Amino acid sequence: MERRTHFCDWDAFSAEIDLRVAGMTNEERTSHQQCVKAINEAYKSSIRTTSLKPEPYWWNDTIQEKWRQCTCTRRILTSLKPEPYWWNDTIQEKWRQCTCTRRILTRAATN
Repeated sequence: MERRTHFCDWDAFSAEIDLRVAGMTNEERTSHQQCVKAINEAYKSSIRTTSLKPEPYWWNDTIQEKWRQCTCTRRILTSLKPEPYWWNDTIQEKWRQCTCTRRILTRAATN
């Protein structure tokens, strides 16, 4: 299960960097890959994480795809700010269809 980052303790992060750099040789300190690896490890060890909420039992790929389509269409619709373009019937109709289909799929899956 994926983890979500909630907080990074920057003091712990700095301490981890100092600890990892102190254990390196001069050649390793100049090595870009070693530095990047040390930073990534220090970051991962200094963050607090929690598990993501489990998906509802009725959630499936079809609903997720329709949700994504609705969101994309809504963003297109709301980005069309000037008056002549905002009332684009084609995009509004597509958004209505996506929303309706998503709603039907969600209701069917939860019942």
